[in-house]
Amino acid sequence: MPKTKFSLFAALSLLCLTSTSLHASPQDINGLYVNTFGDSAQQALLFVHGGPGDESSIFEATDAQNLANQGYFVVVYDQRGQGRSDFSAGQTAYNYGTYSADLLSIIQTLQLKNVALLAHSHGGAIAAHFDQSYPGVTKKIILIDAPVNLWQIFIDMKANCTALYEKTSDTAGINKLNQTFDMILASATPSQEVETFFGISTQCGGPGGLYTAPHAASSAKGLYTTWMAAYQSSVLPALLAAPQEADPVKGFLEREQYIHFDFSQTIQSSSSQYYGIYGDEDGLFTPNTLASIEKLLGAKHGATSFELIHGASHNVFVDQQEAFNRALLKMLKE
Repeated sequence: MPKTKFSLFAALSLLCLTSTSLHASPQDINGLYVNTFGDSAQQALLFVHGGPGDESSIFEATDAQNLANQGYFVVVYDQRGQGRSDFSAGQTAYNYGTYSADLLSIIQTLQLKNVALLAHSHGGAIAAHFDQSYPGVTKKIILIDAPVNLWQIFIDMKANCTALYEKTSDTAGINKLNQTFDMILASATPSQEVETFFGISTQCGGPGGLYTAPHAASSAKGLYTTWMAAYQSSVLPALLAAPQEADPVKGFLEREQYIHFDFSQTIQSSSSQYYGIYGDEDGLFTPNTLASIEKLLGAKHGATSFELIHGASHNVFVDQQEAFNRALLKMLKE
């Protein structure tokens, strides 16, 4: 069954009970779950979560209010058909065009001022498509652990997982990794293969796989606990476990060849400023790829456009929150 307005508003009510959301204002915008923090008269920071198939709760529960306290109007939302947002009729709505239009709808409905997109992971590709479709609407796009060349991360993940498997002489793991990678190459619409590949990336080398940060800040454990408590007290687990009338992830992967999307040219030609904040322990990237992203951003905006945070994996705003916020605030004030 598709999600209903009842389940959406149930999620809104439960999230208001968490300590991290005491100053939040959740609402429904065209079927999208949207939550805001802070004073709407201030500069807006619009968080674009990753995926496909993810939602915004981890940033919402751990850092949204902190940034609002610094004088920003922080907006989080769940993309169409994901998390607490409603499903659309059929799978054809799940594409970059719809996702970009949804972003514009949020910006216009909330009348956001001087909006900066905080684009996490696959949210970077969505932000770039938005920038292409609606140039000039946002002046700054902060890439957070976001692949620029999507296919490159599959190459990097394969290399990083292989290295972890080799440490434990896990031949079966290497074989499954190689087989799945070859299946992605062979398929015209590799939706299931991509999901399987990302599943492997969370397990190679142990629990968490490529997403673990051995040198995370001491505060990170408490932040993850805060997020998990908020997550489990909401209806998100039930929503994500419920049967889906239209699978948004499958619909998206079958309609967008996103694994071959490279938005480096968009960065070079855009009138918007692009910045990047990445974790040096993020297993989705090799050091060479991170260096190439730094070079790309730096060629347009200089050395201050990129920050590599030590001791952080894919959720840099949790693993090293203090360092992340310091870097972000510096970029926003440029």
